[in-house]
Amino acid sequence: ALALRVADYDDHLWLDLGDDTGELVRIGAHGWEIVDEAPVLHRRTALTAPLARPVARGDLSRLWSLLNVAQADRAVLTAFLVASLMPDIPHPILLLTGEQGSGKSTAAKIIASIVDASTVPLRKPPRDLDSWTTAAFGSHVVAVDNLSVLPDWLSDALCRAATGDGDVKRSLFTDGDLFVFQFKRVVILNGIDVGTVRDDLADRLVTVDLHRIEETDRARDDDLTQRWQDALPDILGGLLDLTTQVLEVLPTVKLERAPRMADFAHVLAAVDLIQGTDGLGRYREQAGSLASDAVACTPVLAALTEAITTPWR
Repeated sequence: ALALRVADYDDHLWLDLGDDTGELVRIGAHGWEIVDEAPVLHRRTALTAPLARPVARGDLSRLWSLLNVAQADRAVLTAFLVASLMPDIPHPILLLTGEQGSGKSTAAKIIASIVDASTVPLRKPPRDLDSWTTAAFGSHVVAVDNLSVLPDWLSDALCRAATGDGDVKRSLFTDGDLFVFQFKRVVILNGIDVGTVRDDLADRLVTVDLHRIEETDRARDDDLTQRWQDALPDILGGLLDLTTQVLEVLPTVKLERAPRMADFAHVLAAVDLIQGTDGLGRYREQAGSLASDAVACTPVLAALTEAITTPWR
């Protein structure tokens, strides 16, 4: 199958820059470089937009001047971006949280554009499985904006997109022919209430909290866009620099116990090792909170909690 934006082949990651030159970035454990041919073919869709040309010895920290991400969550978001360059592993679903006015939509747009720039960087919530499938087929990174409700079919579809599981439906204009679709995507969400998330989806979530932007710090869209465009080559270059380091140390990373998204946890542990952070601890803390919230919102378990007031067996 043709790769979409990123590919893993011959011990290297291959990132399609998406421009008219047809050039790609070859990323390995010993560095990265821009090349004009690759042993793997990429496909492009109407949603594929050109990436900025990354610069050598970039500066990923410039991202934090654009996003009001809590300090404790920066390592987690960094690992999420590194993992998004690895197409063959299950990817956690990034949930951006924060009160109204914290810039969640803008943050989702910026984060999605680093690795997979799109002509439509933010998607409206899908109305059914067909519209979700159409949106997810066209981009490696799918950012869904202002998702106020999370029906069961969409929760299931998000879980499948995170891990690469397939689904089957009847082909159009036929009685018995089946259409099998399977894809693994990097998904970004904002707008949903964490308390309404089912436990199977909660296991696949990684949350990043955004601080409210003070009125004195708010920027015009044109100004923010210009700052973003100016910083993007540095940010992408810094991300590629870090990814090469992660690829180098990843085979040595061993975890005594791994969460549901074990591949991501290993990437996060590698980022911690390189940067001296504790993103894995933060991720485990968030996962515990999400699991508790998911259980608390299950009607049967909530009723049992209220009814059972003494020890029993």
